[in-house]
Amino acid sequence: FDPFFTTKPKDQGTGLGLAIVYRIVQAHGGLIDVSSQPGRGTRVQVCLPEVETGRVDEVHAPAQVVHGTERILVVDDEQMIASLLKTLLEACGYGVSTAHSSNEALVLAQQSEQPIDLAIVDYELPGMAGDLCLGELRKKWPRLKAILITGYGMPPADLRAQCIRVVEKPFSTRAITQTVREVLDEPGP
Repeated sequence: FDPFFTTKPKDQGTGLGLAIVYRIVQAHGGLIDVSSQPGRGTRVQVCLPEVETGRVDEVHAPAQVVHGTERILVVDDEQMIASLLKTLLEACGYGVSTAHSSNEALVLAQQSEQPIDLAIVDYELPGMAGDLCLGELRKKWPRLKAILITGYGMPPADLRAQCIRVVEKPFSTRAITQTVREVLDEPGP
């Protein structure tokens, strides 16, 4: 269930499947058990609590969709994650650019004539850590708002002084879109 654990070759899987299933089951108050035997297969048991009659509509109430028109830069070396965030945020009305490394993000910043309102940056980037990349981006855009995404536990206290919100992977679409809106609505750094 560890995020990003995979036995597949590079670029053939992200290792998010079971981690996401685990978080979904936990969020609904359930339990999940996996047992595996070489040569015999794998058994997955998901146990969810029973929903009281009459509460189904309440449980499945649609989430409030957040929208915006701001410009967002997504920097993640996992192309699938960057692409997913781009698609999700564009569906909410945002203008989104992507980069797959800190160097690519810095080149994009140098070439951009319009300011970026928010950067969503992976903490574990090749070449330069995400918080350092954000520091470099803020040299061009001092009022840049930031979200740092990470698959590893990280104390957000170290980043508060830099006005960086931390979101742990895997995250739900609702969580990331609400966080984006909240950060954009906060007073600037």
